[in-house]
Amino acid sequence: MRPAKHWLDGEFFETEWPRDRPFQVVGFGLNAVDWICRLPAFPEHGSKSRIDSLEQLGGGQVATAMALCARYGLRARYVGRVGDDEIGAFSLETLRAEAMDLSGVQVIAGAVSQYAVILVDPSGERTILWDRDPKLDYRSRGGSGGLDRTGAAAAPGRTGRGAGDHAGRLATRHSGTGRSRGPAGVCRGERRGSPRWSGFGRGRVSFSAPARPPG
Repeated sequence: MRPAKHWLDGEFFETEWPRDRPFQVVGFGLNAVDWICRLPAFPEHGSKSRIDSLEQLGGGQVATAMALCARYGLRARYVGRVGDDEIGAFSLETLRAEAMDLSGVQVIAGAVSQYAVILVDPSGERTILWDRDPKLDYRSRGGSGGLDRTGAAAAPGRTGRGAGDHAGRLATRHSGTGRSRGPAGVCRGERRGSPRWSGFGRGRVSFSAPARPPG
């Protein structure tokens, strides 16, 4: 008997989400901790300005996308790296609050987890100040950095998603593993026009929330 359709079928990528695999979507790439700083006005150069509010949140393109998919009822897996610092502990705490598999998350000793300070003016425009420790890059540990293992684990999912310079490059390199099982590959990067994003799966698609929540 053919499994009943998921309500998200056709919402993303015009595809049906599989029912017979451990994960329906696997994301490989960035997680981060964001400090959202809301300002009464964007400060002038060399000035001093009081802020309206400061909020600490979990972020990162891929981690956020996987959390969204999990909230909409998909079986999601996230693969990425954090440092063994307080920022990484907070990032792991926010990830664990979501109903997704984190067995592919690595804690890198001596690394500073990725973070950003995001300045938001009254119009909603953002200015992002960020940093990422090179120790978190997969190429820093012998090329694939264990992606043979995590990439193989990604194959049972329907959609793979990569973001970040090195994550995107490695996701592109290993996307054939997933395509041989039939998933649609998706790679999203902050920098447009880079050839490393071309040819990954079926194109470059950004995640967005569908109009209706699960009923």
